[in-house]
Amino acid sequence: MKKVNRKVGEIVYGPVRSRRLGSSLGIGVVGQEGKTCSFDCVYCQYGQTVHHVACPEMVSDPLSPETILVAVEQALLPLKGEHLDSITFSGNGEPTLHPQIRTIVQGVLEIRDEYCPTTPVDMLTNASLVLDPSVRRALEALDRIVAKLDVGDQELFCSVNRPADGVPPIVDIVGGLGELNREARGRLVLQTLIFESTDPCRMDNWKEQAVEQLGERIYQIDPAKVQLYTIARAPSERYVAGVEAQVLESIKGKIDRKLGRDVATVYH
Repeated sequence: MKKVNRKVGEIVYGPVRSRRLGSSLGIGVVGQEGKTCSFDCVYCQYGQTVHHVACPEMVSDPLSPETILVAVEQALLPLKGEHLDSITFSGNGEPTLHPQIRTIVQGVLEIRDEYCPTTPVDMLTNASLVLDPSVRRALEALDRIVAKLDVGDQELFCSVNRPADGVPPIVDIVGGLGELNREARGRLVLQTLIFESTDPCRMDNWKEQAVEQLGERIYQIDPAKVQLYTIARAPSERYVAGVEAQVLESIKGKIDRKLGRDVATVYH
């Protein structure tokens, strides 16, 4: 591959130790300065969204696939032969907002096959673009899709995840995730952050009704796994606080009973 004049660390970072993915090499693909995302989640460790956009066409000056793939290859070359649990599309924003995400995913898979063929390539996504056919095909090519689902109700969705104008309603996103799960055949994982609000005027997602709504949506999707966790780093909004371990364990029990199997795992 041709060298591109850009620092690898601006695109690829780690390997870092992830609570849920183990030793993970992260890839950030959107490339704009400041967080580019279709959500502005109240708990986000990266702070508030700078570029709040609903679709790839709204992303200005995205990184070229060549630039990203050169950075990935340069990062993996010295790691050849070392243990790596995951190569993960994540970073400061929503990966599926990149207009050429299918090309990038395919290129990363090819590089992975050369340097560390046993390492899965995963993506952390908020699933806001799961109804887009091109994005769906990119997701289906991955070894594992880790999709965000924090709530089951539209009012909570708007309050907690704060989607950009043009993002589909939560019921449509859930339907798209269900379809993706049928195609992905056991490779879809849901990731759910549970928090409480210290402000009585603000919504949170740990109370009984919210958990029941969430459980119903998870049941509709029927994922391979559900990852439950809470606040570990400073959130975007000051009123957001973590919940106790027993709250997560209680929610795990409710989800497992709803799906009739041991599907949820709590990460402290």
